[in-house]
Amino acid sequence: MTLWSLFGAFLRIGATGFGGMIALLGLLQEQMVERRKWVTAEEFNEGVAIGQILPGPIVVDTAT
Repeated sequence: MTLWSLFGAFLRIGATGFGGMIALLGLLQEQMVERRKWVTAEEFNEGVAIGQILPGPIVVDTAT
């Protein structure tokens, strides 16, 4: 994973994603788990669970 590929993935999600924060989770999962295989599905689900208990938008907390 390079900085440019990370930048490109988040640029694509931010530029093409619409429908609210929950809809962006699907795009985030598609990019990070299925397409690029940067994290496993289990790690992504754990990130979502942590993002749900933290204050703030779920997608931002999950991505962080």
